[in-house]
Amino acid sequence: MTLDAGNLFFDRDEIETKQLELKQETARLIVDIYNNLKYDAYNVGGHDFALGLDFLKELQDQPIEKVKLTNNLRQILAQDKELLERLAQ
Repeated sequence: MTLDAGNLFFDRDEIETKQLELKQETARLIVDIYNNLKYDAYNVGGHDFALGLDFLKELQDQPIEKVKLTNNLRQILAQDKELLERLAQ
């Protein structure tokens, strides 16, 4: 299982207006790359809210094959007790 711990998209909590479009496109490309690398889930870190909750919802609203955020992680862990116990050690 391959997971990301968060703060995947941005390195700070605020994005300058002049960089807005570039940062949005960068985040979309990161999602595409991680999906091509077959990541199972991404956690949402504090910096990932830099473009706002609506932007994260936009990413999450893409087809399930395209983006798997934390909800997927919760489902995987709830169904795999052995994995959960190994992660807890």
